[in-house]
Amino acid sequence: MNRLPTDHLNSPFLAGLTQPEVHAVLSAASRHYYLPKTLVTEEGEIANYLFLLVSGRARYFFLTEGGRKVILHWLLPGETIGMMALLSEPMPYQVSSETVRQTSMLVWERGTIRSLLGRYPKLLDNALFVAAQYLLLYRLGYTALVCDSAKERLANVLGDLAKIMGRPLERGVELNVTNEELASAANVTPFTASRLLADWQRKGLISKTRSRIIVFSPTKFISHAPSTSEFGMVWGLRPSFFTAEKETTAGRRR
Repeated sequence: MNRLPTDHLNSPFLAGLTQPEVHAVLSAASRHYYLPKTLVTEEGEIANYLFLLVSGRARYFFLTEGGRKVILHWLLPGETIGMMALLSEPMPYQVSSETVRQTSMLVWERGTIRSLLGRYPKLLDNALFVAAQYLLLYRLGYTALVCDSAKERLANVLGDLAKIMGRPLERGVELNVTNEELASAANVTPFTASRLLADWQRKGLISKTRSRIIVFSPTKFISHAPSTSEFGMVWGLRPSFFTAEKETTAGRRR
């Protein structure tokens, strides 16, 4: 654990603050490092910390009563976890979160971030903006479910994830994702996802192996199956990810 230098972070939570204000906010946080698949917050626990991703990837999820893990949203650097810590009354985290890759985050204790809200009201404005954008993001996801075909939804999910979360290669963009995750993200059956992916591989749009897809041109790929969905339009983010899988949660490390 160590302090983060007050360099620039592209985060909606810090938008509109002056550089001295950003310096003060960041200096009040501690920096923590997490291994992949580390539990960060757990649904039902009191929200005593606010987290800001500096590097890596994370995601929100919850467990059903039957033990299924439902992934709600993938998180990129600049996004926050644990906004419930901003409320005046102690409240539990509404969902759990975990890292996907090796990740670093800034962490504020609840009392510290509440004090900063009093000094810098713009932080609360930004938190409300983020909450409103999440609502819009999920509305767009539901619109895509109602208005788009299965092929359009899967094409947009794969193309957007490749552009924003993929690893650039000489011949395209690599994305580590399973058929089941893509199927749930696009709200299609695993059979439909497998059939469409096989078709796109035959057409030379992608190369597919187990849990690994190379998208040769994300822009070209999306244009291959245009969609009425507005995924990716909200503050430059990508689609929500609705995947379900049976697995036990990893142990938490901070």
